Amino acid sequence: MAVPIAMGSAIISVMGLVDSVMLPAALTELTGDSHDALELIGGYSRANTIMNIPLIISLSISTSIVPFVAKAWELKEFDVVHRRIGMGMKMGTLLAFPAAVGIAVLSHDLIGLIFSSTIGGQVLIPLAFALVFIIYSQIQTNVLNAIGKPVVPVRNMLLGVAVKVLLNLILVPNPNFGLMGAGYAVITAYMVTTYLNSRSLKKYTGYSFDVKKLIRKPTFPYLACGSGLL
Repeated sequence: MAVPIAMGSAIISVMGLVDSVMLPAALTELTGDSHDALELIGGYSRANTIMNIPLIISLSISTSIVPFVAKAWELKEFDVVHRRIGMGMKMGTLLAFPAAVGIAVLSHDLIGLIFSSTIGGQVLIPLAFALVFIIYSQIQTNVLNAIGKPVVPVRNMLLGVAVKVLLNLILVPNPNFGLMGAGYAVITAYMVTTYLNSRSLKKYTGYSFDVKKLIRKPTFPYLACGSGLL
């Protein structure tokens, strides 16, 4: 039981490991110069550092709902389980969307302020929007662990990793994408993981991911706030 839970919690580290293995060779092939490739990798690392800041808070949110979900599940109080999951997803939304919009809009300024270099500012934009799906997948993973299904999010995570590997192979060596391809691969991989986790939650708990309530309604005010920063 402990191994699947640990693997599920390590989803972000696994995605990072994929990039650390694949990007050096792909970017060297793209640029034709190992020094230029290292500069791009350094920028990507800086972007990931900034992206990880909101995830410290989201990890606390996703972990905090586990005992409540587990208790309600054990007592077969399925309405309570649905409310707890919904509360966790709503809290994740309230964190994810403002963080994503704010980081995306201020990407170059944030990188330049913290690291005194703007390399990595461009790729921080897709990574910022990946935050939404990363945070959702964190919450879903912990809920599935709480109801005794720790292997399920691991399987879903591995499918997401497979998508990440495939897109890295296709996009990063392509001159039209380059380092941005790694960012797009992150978004797609976590979208796949979130979608699979949503299906698993519906299958095992009956909870349906309400896209209109969780995403459509908050999108406009957050985008409006973001446009005000431009």
